[in-house]
Amino acid sequence: MELCLAYKLVEDKEAGKLAKNIVNKISQNSSRYPNLFSEEIHRAFVLTAIILFRDIAPELFTVEEHLCLVEFIEKKTIETWQESHSKLWGGKEKQLNSWNHRIIAFSGLAIATISLGNYLPEAQEWLNVAMSRVEDFFIDGITDQGMTREGLWYCGFVSKILGILLRICRQKNIKVNGEFLDDKYSDKLYQFEKRMLRIISTIKRLSDKVCFTKKVICNIKNGIKSIHYAF
Repeated sequence: MELCLAYKLVEDKEAGKLAKNIVNKISQNSSRYPNLFSEEIHRAFVLTAIILFRDIAPELFTVEEHLCLVEFIEKKTIETWQESHSKLWGGKEKQLNSWNHRIIAFSGLAIATISLGNYLPEAQEWLNVAMSRVEDFFIDGITDQGMTREGLWYCGFVSKILGILLRICRQKNIKVNGEFLDDKYSDKLYQFEKRMLRIISTIKRLSDKVCFTKKVICNIKNGIKSIHYAF
């Protein structure tokens, strides 16, 4: 996505060309990159990045390349849907609704099915299911006080893709039972944002007194940054 932004914001044609080559290599030879799709969370992020790049810079792709991307996205979306009926993350156990793998996978599935609306007959049905499972995260994964059931880093990881989905839903007018999810759960998100801001303040005070490793500091900053900008 950094290459895509460089291409669109500062007209860096080399960045756009490089990003396009990466996308084409992955979509046309996905079997050569098994680690990118070894887990549902990896597949969700890779698919989302490819879909966003294609939609932001469609002029870079030929008609043939575009059709190849659609075929690739459809294939990986079907794999995700099938796994949702056989893997733990797709189960209906309420205690797992706050699990980052579940919310990331269903957010990715929702984004993918939205992009396939004109190509995949089951797209609307699968989107409805995915969005209902995303709503489960708002219900069971975030308390009324803005606390998440998992740690800060996992929460930041989730917000990277959930924030994108919520914005796409706004743009495409996609609602769940007549409401946008970020409207329906605005109180929780407000409390969530307030809590994150307090955490930022606390970390700043502690940073001079506590010896964090570089990895810990990087994870904390990335998590907070993702949360802050997603919602």
